Amino acid sequence: MVDFTGMTLEQLENFDRTTLDTKERKKLKRKLGKIRKKAQAQGSAHTANSTNPLEGNSFIKQPVAPKFFSEKPEQLEGAVQPLFIGTDNPRPIIEHSDQYITPIEGEYNLDMNWAGPETPVVMQYPNGFPTGEWQPYAGSKNTNMAEALESERVMNSSEYAISCLRRGAAVHRQTRRWIQSFIKPGMDISSCVDHVDRTNRKLIGYDPLNPTACGLAFPCGMSVNECAAHYQPMPGETRIFNKSDVVKVDFGTHVDGFVIDSAFTVAWDDEYLALLDCARDATNTGIATAGADVRLCDVGEAIEEVMLSYTVAGKQVQPVRNLTGHMVGKYRVHAGKSIPLYNNNDTTKMLEGETYALETFASTGLGVVDHDGPSSHFMINFAKFNEPINNRKERDLMAVLKNQFSSLAWCHRWLKQIGTTKYMPTLRNLIRNNFVNDYPPLTDFGKENGKACHVAQFEHTFIIGDTGKEVFTRCDDY
Repeated sequence: MVDFTGMTLEQLENFDRTTLDTKERKKLKRKLGKIRKKAQAQGSAHTANSTNPLEGNSFIKQPVAPKFFSEKPEQLEGAVQPLFIGTDNPRPIIEHSDQYITPIEGEYNLDMNWAGPETPVVMQYPNGFPTGEWQPYAGSKNTNMAEALESERVMNSSEYAISCLRRGAAVHRQTRRWIQSFIKPGMDISSCVDHVDRTNRKLIGYDPLNPTACGLAFPCGMSVNECAAHYQPMPGETRIFNKSDVVKVDFGTHVDGFVIDSAFTVAWDDEYLALLDCARDATNTGIATAGADVRLCDVGEAIEEVMLSYTVAGKQVQPVRNLTGHMVGKYRVHAGKSIPLYNNNDTTKMLEGETYALETFASTGLGVVDHDGPSSHFMINFAKFNEPINNRKERDLMAVLKNQFSSLAWCHRWLKQIGTTKYMPTLRNLIRNNFVNDYPPLTDFGKENGKACHVAQFEHTFIIGDTGKEVFTRCDDY
């Protein structure tokens, strides 16, 4: 048994937990709690002149400055760190608390063989971020983004917004390349989600003292097989990838609220590669069809035609008809118009300057999803964002959510990372009163040869221009 007697707070916080067993971790956690409580009583945890907006908040046990990573990334002179680094030693399974009300001390600060990319993209691209794929409209004189930017009418969005979107897209491309290099059967799903979060935060330049400036746009989804969206393991849930799984990896970034939303699917069984091809083909077809003054129903019709042309496991593939692509807005993942996956007779037109996340879902089941299981994704109801709240506890929790996430989505693990405690009863009240929306996993309950079906997804973010579209998230992987 390790003796922690005489260790300082800094020594305890930086102690290598990988060498400890479960009992020793609990002992370290108790020791840290006692020292922090004593320090707070002596006034060292907060000063009289603190400007922390959450000072005294009943849901925060400690100052809101989680150490997801070093606050000052190592400066590399004359060299840029390799973008994609693979490893044959994925991060070991992490033990999580099964109590929502108990903060996980240091669980998310461990290196645990993490060797992903670290150099923020602002350091990699000091002269401007890479442009996405430029798709000119048929008959357009402009064949590339450089020419389009010189035309008389450019996108309605500002150059600043475009730069933010390109920065977020660069982060997404590098993060997913890193994840693709090691995700495999036998890996713990929670560990994979941790890798996505950690890599995103490092590359985007996330600042825990200014959490809404840039970072993760929503919790990473790792939806498996018949589950189409909104799944990641709950605290205390242990689940690993199996060779027969079809895994949708859906995550987003944002810079100053400008959202990048993109997703891909992984499968290790050759039987389901055609399902991936179907979703990828449908997404690309939808993007190719989209454009200024194009009707949403026409995009949906093109997507459906591609979907129905594929057969997987002896079944005609179906588009998931109650899921859609969507516009994205500032600090809003779903804003305004929706792109159907079939012809729904919506004659609303796309307009120049609008940004969309076009995602398609190809299913071997019914092509309809329904709620399934407890929610891991949550988001403040945008319509009631500034509405006053009478209950003190509900006001306190809402203050935490606004301070940390603004109107973007979040999950239990993120609240735990900042030390939020004993919040579940209050969160339920906020959901009940429509101040917060919960997003449970969405599952197609149809059958595939008598067993659960499989769903694949691909998604890109693009902007509608005057003479074409820029697909921000395009890369050579999809």
